[in-house]
Amino acid sequence: MLDYTLFIVDDEQTIREGIVADIGEDYHLHTFKTAEDALDNLQSHNPDLVLMDIGLPGMNGIQALKKLKAVAPGLLVIMITAYEDANSVIECMEHGAYDYIIKPIHMERLEVTIAKALETIRLQKKV
Repeated sequence: MLDYTLFIVDDEQTIREGIVADIGEDYHLHTFKTAEDALDNLQSHNPDLVLMDIGLPGMNGIQALKKLKAVAPGLLVIMITAYEDANSVIECMEHGAYDYIIKPIHMERLEVTIAKALETIRLQKKV
């Protein structure tokens, strides 16, 4: 499955490390502490999927989602949030998020969500 490149964008090191520990052997992973760092590396690493926290310092996840979709409209983004705020979730979905995950992250749910997103990508590439 190493054919796919994923960005993990979260200011919490334990979240980044937990995701890497769980799925790191299956994908090419790049981790970032800020949205700005992820955006700076977008062209050089060309991710297939981005996992991004909403509550990032500096540019928040929703602002970053808008920028990502402006430069890479087909890029799938799964948002991560510490609290289920309906307004934030709706805003993310309106701006093109593929899905969202609530912290604490249940790795089985994350794995299923990633698998569904990558299947969507695979089917889009076939068309």
